[in-house]
Amino acid sequence: MKLMIGTAQFGRQYGIANKSGIVTAHEAFNIIKMAIDNGINWVDTAHDYGNSEKLIGILSKRLDTKLNIVTKAFLGHLNPQPGVIIPSIKNTLDDLGVDEVYGLLIHNPADLMGDQADAVFNVLNEVVHFGMARKIGVSVSTPEQAEIITENYPLDIVQVPCNLFDQRFIQSGTIDRLASYGLEIQVRSIFLQGLFFMELENLSEHFNEVKPLLVKLHKVAEDNGVSVRKLALEYVKAIDNVERIIVGVDSSKQFKELIDDYNAPFDVSIDFKQFAVNDERFVNPGNWGCGGWCDEV
Repeated sequence: MKLMIGTAQFGRQYGIANKSGIVTAHEAFNIIKMAIDNGINWVDTAHDYGNSEKLIGILSKRLDTKLNIVTKAFLGHLNPQPGVIIPSIKNTLDDLGVDEVYGLLIHNPADLMGDQADAVFNVLNEVVHFGMARKIGVSVSTPEQAEIITENYPLDIVQVPCNLFDQRFIQSGTIDRLASYGLEIQVRSIFLQGLFFMELENLSEHFNEVKPLLVKLHKVAEDNGVSVRKLALEYVKAIDNVERIIVGVDSSKQFKELIDDYNAPFDVSIDFKQFAVNDERFVNPGNWGCGGWCDEV
């Protein structure tokens, strides 16, 4: 199973469809335990996700399990020198309760595209050298960012947004090119922060242009006897070269339904290209004007 638990909701209000707020510690425990019980031991987090890293550290200790953790950090605002950043990464590891994470990703791709990019990359290599991370990488928002950064720096992991509406990384051939370089591809935002599940009357005028497509999406799902969540999962499951599929949930009940959908057979033929929007006004949550809580992660 390629699923990886996204934990933005563990530490902050996240998602346009999130009505329950920050996930409680008790519910986070239930989610992680359910993941482990289903053979899922991959977790995605970030220093920017509030207390998420600390909570993961506490829960993994309580469950007495070793998780494969990928965390993300903003480094460009710091003096990108080992003496400054290494202690910051050490604090992250202490919060997570581990000596090493599976992956350390740059959260803001601009950190690997600006004047400090070389220094930031050198620090990433130091992190690996000191045994604090097995792999290094970047989380990007556009194919152009991925292409520029991976041409300049030999990374291990690239995390990209990909979903029924946002097919830019597929249609541009970027995922295939990244994989040809030997990069591990992880996809996020597969439900577009819950936009696919929203009632149309609860959407702002910003989404007027895509409301007809949302109606179409729900009709296609209904006509084929499957959930919208199932369609969203099957779209990313079918993409070649994707190693991990990051999913965020608000409750263990929701996670159970997601796992059931993931494992359920899918024997219908659907042209997923009909749902492509690829307009950054709609596929990049950072452009939704929601005060920061829906920024790309």
